[in-house]
Amino acid sequence: MFKKAQNILSFRSVDLANLSLFDILLKLVAIFLILLPVLIFIILFINSLPAISKLGFSVFTTNNWDPVSDKFGVIAPLLVTVIVGVISTVLGLMISTPIALFLSFYSRGKISSFFSTVIDALASIPSVVLGLWAIFYVAPHIGTIETVIKALFGFIPFLNGNPSPFGLLTTILILTLMLVPIQTVLIKELIILVPRNLLEAGFSLGTTKYEIVTNLILPFIGQGIVAVVFLSLARGMEETMATAMLIGNRPLFPDSIFSPTATLTSIIANEFSEAFSKTYLSVLFELGLILFALVFVTNVCAKFILRMLYRRFR
Repeated sequence: MFKKAQNILSFRSVDLANLSLFDILLKLVAIFLILLPVLIFIILFINSLPAISKLGFSVFTTNNWDPVSDKFGVIAPLLVTVIVGVISTVLGLMISTPIALFLSFYSRGKISSFFSTVIDALASIPSVVLGLWAIFYVAPHIGTIETVIKALFGFIPFLNGNPSPFGLLTTILILTLMLVPIQTVLIKELIILVPRNLLEAGFSLGTTKYEIVTNLILPFIGQGIVAVVFLSLARGMEETMATAMLIGNRPLFPDSIFSPTATLTSIIANEFSEAFSKTYLSVLFELGLILFALVFVTNVCAKFILRMLYRRFR
């Protein structure tokens, strides 16, 4: 990767006289795309310095969020950000994998095309629209669902809280709904990569569709699904609008899955306009820096896995 970036940035070995204006524009765009995340990181880091120099590592070692007293502990929002991303990713995979198998292997022609169009349309719905819909049509009924869950599984500590229309469960459900179309499209593309002759060989041996799925398709796309997991995890952790509208914005670790809480994104979105001191504003930039690093590492892992896949099946 470093060698490729060096080749792009190195103009000494390139004879500019032989380059067209289009070639130069392409190189400039490529350089801009490389510099953009670096610039974002530098801006976030510079604006975070006042908080880093004043608070040090206390941001990561305490859980007391009290801007009036200049106390900014983010253990709970950081953990909740990861929890929301992980649970919504797992729930999304449980729904999107069967849908992708149906669209690419069990259905044909107009039925597959119609459902694929619906999935693509769902993937393009803005998160703020889903958040608004959830406030008026999901949150008022979520208390009933939480009461049933508490009655059936209340013996489990994390499922024994007071029902709340806005909280962790509501947010996870909506994020899962947002991730399902994206995961379905990605998994469907992976299934299409399964060699046709491999499937035909399986059918020639008299195997059923279920056996083809469990013994050929799922093992073949297994590593690709790992990459889908990382991409979904990054998407779930970075989601802002729907999370800020539904999670309740209480920056404490939740007592149960029903409790109001907060993520890094919801704190930044809800408190940015209310930052009344330099330290307060700098802490919000530091939260952005933490989130940037978290999502960047997740995406790099996904890219690394996809490259391994490509080399293996090329």
